[in-house]
Amino acid sequence: MGTVVPICEPDWAKREGQYPKIVLFFFGTMLAQYRAMHHSFVLSSLALLTLAGCLEVQADPAPLPAADGGPVIPDTPTYECTEAIDSACPEEGQLPLPGAACLDGLECEVPTTSRGFEGGWRLACETGAWRYVERPTGVNPPHNEQPLPPAEICRDPFQGTRPDSRILIGPAGMDGFSQYEADERVRLTRGGQGAYMLEFRMDVPTGRDLNCLSIEASVTVAGRTAGEAIMQVETHCGRTRRMYLIVDPPECDNDAQESRDYPLTLHLHAPGIGQSTFPLILEHSPCEIG
Repeated sequence: MGTVVPICEPDWAKREGQYPKIVLFFFGTMLAQYRAMHHSFVLSSLALLTLAGCLEVQADPAPLPAADGGPVIPDTPTYECTEAIDSACPEEGQLPLPGAACLDGLECEVPTTSRGFEGGWRLACETGAWRYVERPTGVNPPHNEQPLPPAEICRDPFQGTRPDSRILIGPAGMDGFSQYEADERVRLTRGGQGAYMLEFRMDVPTGRDLNCLSIEASVTVAGRTAGEAIMQVETHCGRTRRMYLIVDPPECDNDAQESRDYPLTLHLHAPGIGQSTFPLILEHSPCEIG
C-alpha cells in the first residue's frame, strides 16, 4: 500500500500560508457530503489533484542497501567495561590486572604477601594502563621471580550467547594484553610441585561487560594431546589474569640435551562465546633435570 503525499504547493498558498488548512477543509467537506456515495468519487477527486501536480502516490520506502549492495546489517552491539579506573596505588594483596585502566603517571610499590619471596612489586601507570616493572625475588632458590597473580576462580559463568565473538590468546606478560603471533615461540614453566605448565592470557573483545566465563582448554604437542582442563575464570573487562594449563612434556630420548622445537596447538572454547585455535612453537629441553 502506497502513501499519498503532497509534492507541490500553489503560489497562492505560499503567499497566504493557507495550503494545509484548505486541503484539510476540502477533504473533510468532501468526505462528509459524499459519505454515502461510492468511493470512486473520492478516488476521482484524488486523481484530479494528482493531475494538477499537487499529490503523488509513492510506494512505501524500502530499506537502503548496504554499501556493498547486500542487505542492511544492524550495528554490532557494544558491551562496555564497567570497572572503575584506578586513581591510587593498590593496597597490599590487591594487585591490578596488567593493562588495567589507571590514572596516568602513578608509580607504586606494593609489598609481597607470599612466603619465600622478598622485596615487592613495582608498578607504573603508563598511557593509562598498569605495567609491572619489577617482581619480588625468591629467597630459595635465589633470583627466582615471583609469578604474576593467577586468574581467579568464579562460580557464575556466562550462560547466554554472543554472536560474532572472538577469543584471543596471548602471553602472560607484565604489560597489557597482546595477542600471540602465528607460530610464536613459547616455553613451559615449572610449578611449585614440579609440573610443567603453559601460561597464557585470554581476551574476549565482545565480553567487556562480563566477569565470569567457563573455558574448555586443550593443548597438543607434536600431534599428541598433552593437556586438557575445564575451568571457570573471572574476567576483567573481558580479559583474564595469568591462566595456566598443566602439560605433559615431550619425553626424553637420551639424545642431545639442547632445546628443541615442537609444534604446539592451544585450543580454547567458551560456551556461548566461541572457540579459537592458536598454532605455536614449543621450545623445550626434554632431557633437562630439575
